[in-house]
Amino acid sequence: MIKLIITKIDGYNYYLVDEENREYKINIEFYGLEDSPKEQDLIYMNEELLKEVNNNIVSFGPIEEIYGRKIESNSDKDLIYLSIKNKITYLKRFYG
Repeated sequence: MIKLIITKIDGYNYYLVDEENREYKINIEFYGLEDSPKEQDLIYMNEELLKEVNNNIVSFGPIEEIYGRKIESNSDKDLIYLSIKNKITYLKRFYG
């Protein structure tokens, strides 16, 4: 997992930077969250998924939802961790 810091949010556009100061822009819609991510919150994402969604549109929501693939491992590329106010939330990628 790659640790990404949210540096800016513009609507659904999230501007992220990794620990090596590489920058990413991803259009993200989150579902089922109590609190929305803010600047300086963290997203942990699989490197393969990050390459796939950089400069694209993606949706994430609760892992128990029917949308998306069934997550069977913490190394699944469609699983992300979102850290808001030091609370970790596990989300999966939604399709369709």
